[in-house]
Amino acid sequence: MAERRQRARDFLRQAADAGVDIRDEVAVMVAGALADSSRRTYSSAENLFRDIIWGDNAPADTYPRSGEMLMVFAYVMTRVNYKASTIKTYVAGVKTKNLEHGYRLSSIEEDHLKRVLKTVGKRTTGESQMVNRMEPITVDEVRECMRNAAPGSREIKMGMLLSLFAVLRAGEGLALNTKDVVFDTQDGMDIVRLTIREGKCDQYGQGVVVKVGCTRQAKNRPCGGILCLVHQLYQYMYDGYRTGVLSTRQGAPLLVDPRTRLRLSYATFSEGIRGLITASTNRVGWTDFGTHSLRRSGAWWMWLARIPRINRLEFGRWALDTTLEKFYLTGVTHTQSHKYARAMVQGTYDGL
Repeated sequence: MAERRQRARDFLRQAADAGVDIRDEVAVMVAGALADSSRRTYSSAENLFRDIIWGDNAPADTYPRSGEMLMVFAYVMTRVNYKASTIKTYVAGVKTKNLEHGYRLSSIEEDHLKRVLKTVGKRTTGESQMVNRMEPITVDEVRECMRNAAPGSREIKMGMLLSLFAVLRAGEGLALNTKDVVFDTQDGMDIVRLTIREGKCDQYGQGVVVKVGCTRQAKNRPCGGILCLVHQLYQYMYDGYRTGVLSTRQGAPLLVDPRTRLRLSYATFSEGIRGLITASTNRVGWTDFGTHSLRRSGAWWMWLARIPRINRLEFGRWALDTTLEKFYLTGVTHTQSHKYARAMVQGTYDGL
Protein backbone atom coordinates (compact mmCIF):
# COMPACT_ATOMS: atom_id res chain seq x y z
CA MET A 1 0.00 0.00 0.00
CA ALA A 2 2.79 2.41 0.97
CA GLU A 3 4.74 1.55 -2.18
CA ARG A 4 1.73 2.18 -4.41
CA ARG A 5 1.07 5.50 -2.69
CA GLN A 6 4.68 6.56 -3.26
CA ARG A 7 4.48 5.60 -6.94
CA ALA A 8 1.31 7.69 -7.26
CA ARG A 9 3.07 10.70 -5.69
CA ASP A 10 6.01 10.40 -8.06
CA PHE A 11 4.01 9.62 -11.20
CA LEU A 12 3.42 13.15 -12.58
CA ARG A 13 6.98 14.27 -11.91
CA GLN A 14 8.41 11.18 -13.59
CA ALA A 15 6.06 11.63 -16.56
CA ALA A 16 7.20 15.24 -16.96
CA ASP A 17 10.84 14.18 -16.76
CA ALA A 18 10.17 11.59 -19.48
CA GLY A 19 8.48 14.18 -21.69
CA VAL A 20 5.06 12.51 -21.52
CA ASP A 21 2.07 14.85 -21.88
CA ILE A 22 -0.50 13.52 -19.44
CA ARG A 23 -3.20 15.70 -21.00
CA ASP A 24 -3.04 13.71 -24.22
CA GLU A 25 -3.47 10.43 -22.36
CA VAL A 26 -6.39 11.82 -20.34
CA ALA A 27 -8.01 12.98 -23.60
CA VAL A 28 -7.73 9.42 -24.90
CA MET A 29 -9.57 8.18 -21.79
CA VAL A 30 -12.34 10.75 -22.33
CA ALA A 31 -12.77 9.64 -25.93
CA GLY A 32 -12.53 5.96 -24.96
CA ALA A 33 -15.89 6.03 -23.17
CA LEU A 34 -17.67 5.65 -26.50
CA ALA A 35 -18.18 2.31 -28.20
CA ASP A 36 -16.08 1.74 -31.32
CA SER A 37 -19.17 1.85 -33.54
CA SER A 38 -20.24 5.18 -32.03
CA ARG A 39 -16.73 6.55 -32.42
CA ARG A 40 -16.70 5.65 -36.13
CA THR A 41 -20.10 7.25 -36.66
CA TYR A 42 -19.08 10.41 -34.83
CA SER A 43 -15.88 10.64 -36.86
CA SER A 44 -17.99 10.55 -40.02
CA ALA A 45 -20.19 13.28 -38.55
CA GLU A 46 -17.11 15.34 -37.73
CA ASN A 47 -15.81 15.09 -41.30
CA LEU A 48 -19.16 16.05 -42.83
CA PHE A 49 -19.53 18.95 -40.38
CA ARG A 50 -16.15 20.37 -41.42
CA ASP A 51 -17.00 19.97 -45.11
CA ILE A 52 -20.35 21.75 -44.75
CA ILE A 53 -19.27 24.60 -42.47
CA TRP A 54 -15.79 25.36 -43.84
CA GLY A 55 -15.30 23.32 -47.00
CA ASP A 56 -11.64 23.41 -48.02
CA ASN A 57 -10.93 26.39 -45.75
CA ALA A 58 -11.26 24.75 -42.34
CA PRO A 59 -8.98 26.34 -39.72
CA ALA A 60 -6.47 24.24 -37.79
CA ASP A 61 -8.60 24.55 -34.65
CA THR A 62 -12.34 24.30 -35.30
CA TYR A 63 -13.42 24.54 -31.67
CA PRO A 64 -15.64 25.63 -30.09
CA ARG A 65 -18.61 24.76 -32.30
CA SER A 66 -21.57 27.07 -31.71
CA GLY A 67 -25.23 26.23 -31.63
CA GLU A 68 -25.70 28.27 -34.81
CA MET A 69 -23.14 26.09 -36.60
CA LEU A 70 -24.96 22.94 -35.53
CA MET A 71 -28.32 24.34 -36.66
CA VAL A 72 -26.86 25.23 -40.07
CA PHE A 73 -25.37 21.72 -40.21
CA ALA A 74 -28.79 20.15 -39.57
CA TYR A 75 -30.47 22.50 -42.07
CA VAL A 76 -28.07 21.65 -44.90
CA MET A 77 -28.39 17.91 -44.25
CA THR A 78 -32.17 18.26 -44.41
CA ARG A 79 -32.06 20.14 -47.70
CA VAL A 80 -29.93 17.46 -49.36
CA ASN A 81 -32.27 14.72 -48.14
CA TYR A 82 -30.37 13.04 -45.32
CA LYS A 83 -32.68 10.93 -43.17
CA ALA A 84 -33.84 12.45 -39.89
CA SER A 85 -32.29 9.58 -37.94
CA THR A 86 -28.90 10.29 -39.55
CA ILE A 87 -29.19 14.03 -38.93
CA LYS A 88 -29.93 13.52 -35.24
CA THR A 89 -27.09 11.03 -34.85
CA TYR A 90 -24.60 13.30 -36.61
CA VAL A 91 -25.62 16.37 -34.61
CA ALA A 92 -25.22 14.34 -31.41
CA GLY A 93 -21.78 13.26 -32.61
CA VAL A 94 -20.59 16.82 -33.22
CA LYS A 95 -21.95 17.88 -29.82
CA THR A 96 -20.06 15.02 -28.18
CA LYS A 97 -16.81 16.03 -29.88
CA ASN A 98 -17.44 19.60 -28.70
CA LEU A 99 -17.79 18.37 -25.12
CA GLU A 100 -14.62 16.32 -25.38
CA HIS A 101 -12.77 19.51 -26.25
CA GLY A 102 -14.23 21.27 -23.22
CA TYR A 103 -17.07 23.26 -24.78
CA ARG A 104 -20.79 23.09 -24.04
CA LEU A 105 -23.70 24.80 -25.78
CA SER A 106 -25.61 27.41 -23.80
CA SER A 107 -29.12 26.58 -22.60
CA ILE A 108 -30.67 28.84 -25.24
CA GLU A 109 -28.58 27.19 -27.97
CA GLU A 110 -29.65 23.75 -26.72
CA ASP A 111 -33.30 24.82 -26.82
CA HIS A 112 -33.06 26.23 -30.35
CA LEU A 113 -31.21 23.14 -31.58
CA LYS A 114 -33.86 20.88 -30.05
CA ARG A 115 -36.55 22.82 -31.96
CA VAL A 116 -34.61 22.52 -35.21
CA LEU A 117 -34.30 18.75 -34.79
CA LYS A 118 -38.02 18.49 -34.07
CA THR A 119 -38.72 20.34 -37.31
CA VAL A 120 -36.31 18.00 -39.10
CA GLY A 121 -38.45 15.07 -37.98
CA LYS A 122 -41.59 16.72 -39.36
CA ARG A 123 -40.03 17.59 -42.70
CA THR A 124 -38.73 14.08 -43.24
CA THR A 125 -42.16 12.47 -42.64
CA GLY A 126 -41.35 10.82 -39.34
CA GLU A 127 -38.13 9.12 -40.38
CA SER A 128 -36.55 10.14 -37.07
CA GLN A 129 -38.11 7.04 -35.55
CA MET A 130 -36.65 4.56 -38.03
CA VAL A 131 -36.61 1.72 -35.52
CA ASN A 132 -40.40 2.01 -35.22
CA ARG A 133 -40.83 1.57 -38.98
CA MET A 134 -39.09 -1.78 -39.10
CA GLU A 135 -42.14 -3.99 -39.34
CA PRO A 136 -42.31 -7.11 -37.14
CA ILE A 137 -43.03 -10.54 -38.55
CA THR A 138 -45.58 -13.04 -37.23
CA VAL A 139 -44.93 -16.57 -36.02
CA ASP A 140 -46.92 -17.99 -38.93
CA GLU A 141 -44.87 -15.99 -41.43
CA VAL A 142 -41.63 -17.27 -39.94
CA ARG A 143 -43.00 -20.80 -40.14
CA GLU A 144 -43.62 -20.29 -43.87
CA CYS A 145 -40.08 -18.96 -44.28
CA MET A 146 -38.66 -22.07 -42.61
CA ARG A 147 -40.66 -24.29 -44.98
CA ASN A 148 -39.24 -22.52 -48.03
CA ALA A 149 -36.67 -24.81 -49.63
CA ALA A 150 -34.94 -22.11 -51.67
CA PRO A 151 -31.32 -23.14 -52.37
CA GLY A 152 -28.71 -21.36 -50.29
CA SER A 153 -31.26 -20.16 -47.75
CA ARG A 154 -30.27 -22.36 -44.80
CA GLU A 155 -27.78 -19.88 -43.33
CA ILE A 156 -30.33 -17.09 -43.71
CA LYS A 157 -32.92 -19.17 -41.86
CA MET A 158 -30.48 -19.91 -39.03
CA GLY A 159 -29.67 -16.22 -38.76
CA MET A 160 -33.38 -15.45 -38.58
CA LEU A 161 -34.00 -17.99 -35.80
CA LEU A 162 -31.03 -16.66 -33.81
CA SER A 163 -32.28 -13.08 -34.07
CA LEU A 164 -35.85 -14.06 -33.22
CA PHE A 165 -35.48 -16.53 -30.36
CA ALA A 166 -32.23 -15.27 -28.81
CA VAL A 167 -33.35 -11.67 -29.53
CA LEU A 168 -29.95 -10.93 -31.07
CA ARG A 169 -28.94 -7.87 -32.99
CA ALA A 170 -27.93 -8.78 -36.55
CA GLY A 171 -24.28 -7.99 -35.88
CA GLU A 172 -24.25 -10.19 -32.78
CA GLY A 173 -25.60 -13.18 -34.66
CA LEU A 174 -23.26 -12.76 -37.61
CA ALA A 175 -20.26 -12.46 -35.26
CA LEU A 176 -20.93 -15.80 -33.56
CA ASN A 177 -18.23 -18.45 -33.88
CA THR A 178 -18.77 -22.20 -33.69
CA LYS A 179 -16.99 -22.31 -30.32
CA ASP A 180 -19.53 -19.80 -28.96
CA VAL A 181 -22.25 -22.46 -29.20
CA VAL A 182 -22.68 -25.09 -26.47
CA PHE A 183 -25.54 -27.59 -26.31
CA ASP A 184 -26.72 -28.83 -22.93
CA THR A 185 -29.76 -30.15 -21.05
CA GLN A 186 -31.62 -28.25 -18.34
CA ASP A 187 -34.95 -28.97 -16.65
CA GLY A 188 -35.45 -32.02 -18.85
CA MET A 189 -35.05 -30.21 -22.17
CA ASP A 190 -32.28 -29.51 -24.64
CA ILE A 191 -30.91 -25.98 -24.55
CA VAL A 192 -28.21 -24.04 -26.35
CA ARG A 193 -25.87 -21.53 -24.75
CA LEU A 194 -24.68 -18.71 -27.00
CA THR A 195 -21.74 -16.57 -25.93
CA ILE A 196 -22.24 -13.10 -27.36
CA ARG A 197 -18.88 -11.38 -27.71
CA GLU A 198 -19.79 -8.55 -30.07
CA GLY A 199 -22.69 -7.06 -28.12
CA LYS A 200 -23.53 -3.40 -28.75
CA CYS A 201 -23.89 -2.77 -25.01
CA ASP A 202 -20.84 -4.86 -24.03
CA GLN A 203 -18.12 -2.24 -24.46
CA TYR A 204 -15.85 -4.02 -21.98
CA GLY A 205 -15.81 -7.14 -24.14
CA GLN A 206 -16.69 -9.40 -21.22
CA GLY A 207 -19.21 -11.38 -23.22
CA VAL A 208 -22.63 -12.55 -22.13
CA VAL A 209 -24.27 -15.97 -22.33
CA VAL A 210 -27.79 -16.29 -23.71
CA LYS A 211 -29.71 -19.52 -23.08
CA VAL A 212 -32.44 -20.71 -25.43
CA GLY A 213 -34.51 -23.84 -24.85
CA CYS A 214 -36.33 -26.25 -27.14
CA THR A 215 -39.72 -24.92 -28.26
CA ARG A 216 -41.22 -28.34 -27.46
CA GLN A 217 -39.31 -28.81 -24.19
CA ALA A 218 -37.85 -32.01 -25.62
CA LYS A 219 -34.46 -33.63 -25.44
CA ASN A 220 -34.76 -35.63 -28.64
CA ARG A 221 -32.47 -34.54 -31.44
CA PRO A 222 -34.16 -33.42 -33.61
CA CYS A 223 -37.47 -32.61 -31.90
CA GLY A 224 -39.19 -31.95 -35.21
CA GLY A 225 -40.10 -28.35 -34.41
CA ILE A 226 -39.52 -26.25 -37.49
CA LEU A 227 -39.13 -23.14 -35.31
CA CYS A 228 -36.91 -24.76 -32.68
CA LEU A 229 -33.63 -22.85 -32.65
CA VAL A 230 -31.95 -25.49 -30.48
CA HIS A 231 -32.48 -28.51 -32.69
CA GLN A 232 -32.39 -26.66 -36.01
CA LEU A 233 -29.03 -25.20 -34.99
CA TYR A 234 -27.80 -28.60 -33.80
CA GLN A 235 -28.65 -30.17 -37.16
CA TYR A 236 -27.16 -27.22 -39.05
CA MET A 237 -23.86 -27.53 -37.19
CA TYR A 238 -23.81 -31.33 -37.50
CA ASP A 239 -24.24 -31.08 -41.27
CA GLY A 240 -21.74 -28.23 -41.46
CA TYR A 241 -19.01 -30.20 -39.69
CA ARG A 242 -19.76 -33.29 -41.77
CA THR A 243 -19.43 -31.43 -45.08
CA GLY A 244 -16.49 -29.28 -44.02
CA VAL A 245 -18.37 -25.98 -44.32
CA LEU A 246 -18.00 -25.37 -40.58
CA SER A 247 -14.84 -25.76 -38.52
CA THR A 248 -13.95 -26.12 -34.84
CA ARG A 249 -10.84 -23.96 -35.17
CA GLN A 250 -10.58 -20.82 -33.06
CA GLY A 251 -12.51 -17.96 -34.63
CA ALA A 252 -14.34 -20.14 -37.17
CA PRO A 253 -17.67 -18.46 -38.08
CA LEU A 254 -21.00 -20.07 -37.29
CA LEU A 255 -22.93 -18.56 -40.19
CA VAL A 256 -21.00 -19.18 -43.41
CA ASP A 257 -21.82 -18.01 -46.91
CA PRO A 258 -21.80 -21.30 -48.90
CA ARG A 259 -20.67 -19.49 -52.05
CA THR A 260 -17.52 -17.99 -50.55
CA ARG A 261 -16.97 -20.23 -47.49
CA LEU A 262 -16.48 -16.99 -45.54
CA ARG A 263 -18.46 -15.45 -42.68
CA LEU A 264 -21.94 -14.43 -43.82
CA SER A 265 -21.91 -10.67 -44.46
CA TYR A 266 -24.52 -8.23 -43.24
CA ALA A 267 -25.43 -7.25 -46.80
CA THR A 268 -25.99 -10.88 -47.83
CA PHE A 269 -28.01 -11.60 -44.68
CA SER A 270 -30.16 -8.48 -45.11
CA GLU A 271 -30.84 -9.23 -48.75
CA GLY A 272 -31.51 -12.87 -47.93
CA ILE A 273 -34.18 -12.27 -45.30
CA ARG A 274 -36.00 -9.78 -47.53
CA GLY A 275 -35.97 -12.27 -50.38
CA LEU A 276 -37.10 -15.10 -48.13
CA ILE A 277 -39.97 -13.18 -46.56
CA THR A 278 -41.16 -11.94 -49.97
CA ALA A 279 -41.02 -15.43 -51.47
CA SER A 280 -42.70 -17.10 -48.50
CA THR A 281 -45.51 -14.68 -47.58
CA ASN A 282 -48.01 -12.30 -49.14
CA ARG A 283 -45.94 -9.24 -48.25
CA VAL A 284 -44.82 -8.47 -51.81
CA GLY A 285 -42.67 -5.35 -52.15
CA TRP A 286 -42.29 -5.10 -48.40
CA THR A 287 -39.71 -2.34 -47.91
CA ASP A 288 -40.14 -1.69 -44.20
CA PHE A 289 -38.71 -5.04 -43.14
CA GLY A 290 -35.04 -5.33 -42.24
CA THR A 291 -32.68 -7.21 -39.98
CA HIS A 292 -33.86 -5.14 -37.03
CA SER A 293 -37.39 -6.41 -37.61
CA LEU A 294 -36.29 -9.82 -36.33
CA ARG A 295 -35.11 -8.61 -32.91
CA ARG A 296 -38.17 -6.40 -32.68
CA SER A 297 -40.40 -9.37 -33.56
CA GLY A 298 -38.80 -11.37 -30.75
CA ALA A 299 -39.67 -8.56 -28.34
CA TRP A 300 -43.27 -8.54 -29.60
CA TRP A 301 -43.66 -12.31 -29.25
CA MET A 302 -42.35 -12.24 -25.68
CA TRP A 303 -44.80 -9.48 -24.76
CA LEU A 304 -47.71 -11.34 -26.36
CA ALA A 305 -46.69 -14.48 -24.44
CA ARG A 306 -46.94 -12.50 -21.17
CA ILE A 307 -43.31 -13.09 -20.27
CA PRO A 308 -42.59 -10.73 -17.33
CA ARG A 309 -41.00 -7.37 -18.13
CA ILE A 310 -37.83 -7.95 -16.08
CA ASN A 311 -37.26 -11.23 -17.94
CA ARG A 312 -37.65 -9.50 -21.29
CA LEU A 313 -35.33 -6.65 -20.34
CA GLU A 314 -32.52 -8.91 -19.17
CA PHE A 315 -32.90 -11.45 -21.96
CA GLY A 316 -32.85 -8.78 -24.67
CA ARG A 317 -29.95 -6.90 -23.01
CA TRP A 318 -31.35 -3.43 -23.59
CA ALA A 319 -29.07 -0.70 -22.26
CA LEU A 320 -31.96 1.45 -21.00
CA ASP A 321 -35.18 0.29 -19.37
CA THR A 322 -37.20 2.66 -21.55
CA THR A 323 -35.80 1.40 -24.87
CA LEU A 324 -37.95 -1.74 -24.91
CA GLU A 325 -41.28 0.10 -24.63
CA LYS A 326 -40.30 3.29 -26.47
CA PHE A 327 -38.88 1.69 -29.60
CA TYR A 328 -39.32 -2.08 -29.77
CA LEU A 329 -42.89 -2.49 -28.56
CA THR A 330 -44.43 0.54 -30.27
CA GLY A 331 -47.65 -0.65 -31.91
CA VAL A 332 -47.80 -4.06 -30.26
CA THR A 333 -50.95 -3.21 -28.27
CA HIS A 334 -52.83 -2.69 -31.55
CA THR A 335 -52.88 -6.48 -31.87
CA GLN A 336 -55.22 -6.51 -28.87
CA SER A 337 -57.38 -3.44 -29.55
CA HIS A 338 -60.28 -5.42 -31.03
CA LYS A 339 -60.88 -6.85 -27.54
CA TYR A 340 -61.37 -3.47 -25.84
CA ALA A 341 -65.04 -2.81 -26.68
CA ARG A 342 -66.23 -6.08 -25.16
CA ALA A 343 -64.08 -5.46 -22.09
CA MET A 344 -65.55 -1.96 -21.70
CA VAL A 345 -69.08 -3.39 -21.73
CA GLN A 346 -68.37 -6.49 -19.62
CA GLY A 347 -66.06 -4.72 -17.19
CA THR A 348 -63.36 -7.38 -17.57
CA TYR A 349 -60.52 -7.81 -20.02
CA ASP A 350 -59.53 -11.31 -21.09
CA GLY A 351 -56.64 -10.19 -23.26
CA LEU A 352 -53.13 -9.40 -22.09
